[in-house]
Amino acid sequence: MGRIPGQALWPQAFDTAELACIRQAVGEREWAALYQQNPVPLSGNLFHTHMLGVQEALPAASGPAVRRWDLAATRQSGSNNPDWTVGVKMHHLPDGRFVVADITRLRGDPAQVEAALLATAARDGVGVEIVLPQDPGQAGVAQARYLTGRLAGYKVRCVRETGDKATRAAPFAAQVNAGNVLLLRAPWVHAFMEELAAFPAATHDDQVDAAAGAFAALAEAHPLPRFGADFLARI
Repeated sequence: MGRIPGQALWPQAFDTAELACIRQAVGEREWAALYQQNPVPLSGNLFHTHMLGVQEALPAASGPAVRRWDLAATRQSGSNNPDWTVGVKMHHLPDGRFVVADITRLRGDPAQVEAALLATAARDGVGVEIVLPQDPGQAGVAQARYLTGRLAGYKVRCVRETGDKATRAAPFAAQVNAGNVLLLRAPWVHAFMEELAAFPAATHDDQVDAAAGAFAALAEAHPLPRFGADFLARI
């Protein structure tokens, strides 16, 4: 077409600056597919970890928080390399950014996983919503019902996961890549960033799953504003 890549097709409606804001908001994968008509496969570097900020403490006004769990139930023994049970605690700051405040993870049997959930809930307090995955089928329903009962006194939500892992992680990756995600300085930071950098080709992705789920839970509670009539009239 003789058009420079990135040049606005309809500058009267969306100029270059506005398109740049949209690109930052949706992320590179969605931008390539929706705005360049050039869908690309998810093949590493979904998360630009250099965009993550690390700070010493939560701001005084830290906003709502959730603890999202990704559950496994196999102890490590010998040379086996089982999945981790991971609980990611995330805050949604008043300025719109997100903070990963804590990551708890273990490899244990069902009794040890249950004990970790209860201990972490007590440490977080009743102000932190607990989000649990619910696997399809009767066994998943029974597990969700049992754990919800054991966590009586806390706000608990069970969610069914749909779509592949990379698709579920993409909205969280867009916020990471836009510089809207912070981490609290802690011993878990290095392992978390390594897993993000290797996703979706990493051996384990339990921390990514839990973090993406925590972000989704907070984003659902505080949805993006709707487009106004004046904006829609320009399309």
